[in-house]
Amino acid sequence: MQKLHCEIGSFANLSKLFDFKAYSQLALLTNVSLAKIYEFEIKSFFAQAGFALQIIELADGEEFKNLEQVQEVWQKLFSFGFDRHSLLLNFGGGMISDLGGFAAATFMRGIDFINVPTSLLAQVDASLGGKTAINFGKIKNGIGLFINPKLTIIDPIFTQSLAKREILSGFAEILKHAIIFDQKLFNLLASKSFLSFSLRELTEIIDKSCFLKMKAIEQDFLEKNQRKLLNFGHTLGHAFEALSLKTKQSLTHGEAVALGMLLESRLAVEIGLLKQADCLKIEQVIKHNYVFDLDKKIQTADLLTLLQFDKKKKGKNIYWSLPQTIGQAVFDQLVPEAVVEAIVNEFMLEDKNVV
Repeated sequence: MQKLHCEIGSFANLSKLFDFKAYSQLALLTNVSLAKIYEFEIKSFFAQAGFALQIIELADGEEFKNLEQVQEVWQKLFSFGFDRHSLLLNFGGGMISDLGGFAAATFMRGIDFINVPTSLLAQVDASLGGKTAINFGKIKNGIGLFINPKLTIIDPIFTQSLAKREILSGFAEILKHAIIFDQKLFNLLASKSFLSFSLRELTEIIDKSCFLKMKAIEQDFLEKNQRKLLNFGHTLGHAFEALSLKTKQSLTHGEAVALGMLLESRLAVEIGLLKQADCLKIEQVIKHNYVFDLDKKIQTADLLTLLQFDKKKKGKNIYWSLPQTIGQAVFDQLVPEAVVEAIVNEFMLEDKNVV
């Protein structure tokens, strides 16, 4: 099982939580913005770990999660003199966790890496579960592999420097875990606005959310059965996210997943899986915390075309993970394409959703 430590101030104490002496080299992968924001903390970390400062800075943004950036990381590691006994520390959001893990797993057939997610989204999603990937063409996470980091350090203190929109992006994944696994957590999230939770409350929520996800992953690391439930909201969500990135009203990953959960809950109702009352509860929480302003360029036809590249597709069929009730879900559900089209069209025709 993936080793995970969640505690306020854990990054400052990382040298006490992990034995760096076993490694010949150490480098930290991050993006340009975070390198500046956390310059002091990064330098302190290297000093405590006993290594010379070696940082790889990448451009910010999901659009840079590609092979060209991976090649840049490989070139840097070779220039640092890295061998198979070296360690890469991924310090950043989901893009850094995904790309950094992939780069480490493929460098010299694999070196160890640690994830230190700095965004709430990465803390409860991308840094957990051993999924590493880069985008390929139009396909989000089209190339990747499964491999666990040696350790994931979750320090909720990093959330205090995040914009509100980024915090909400992370909460979408927490909400997903609640909908498919834990009614008690769902009720807590429904009790007030996401942004009103204190740091102490948020730490407990993060810890619970990570536990729920890791439990599913422990049972099914390679996503053959139970882990598929974590795809709830992502089939339509990834499609909306990909299309929105080409418009002026781009969605964050969390916003796209929230939208995906809203629509996929409606799909579950349409096929007789979910009660309308539970669907309304899910919609209320989502609409209370998120506003979807989609560009008119996004068309249902384009969305349906993009679904044909979904990784959960087998042959001509897309297999959906959908809620059965709040706190319980099922995977490998078939939904007629006509039903998907009708649900998406209904949403797109609501004036407040498209601008």
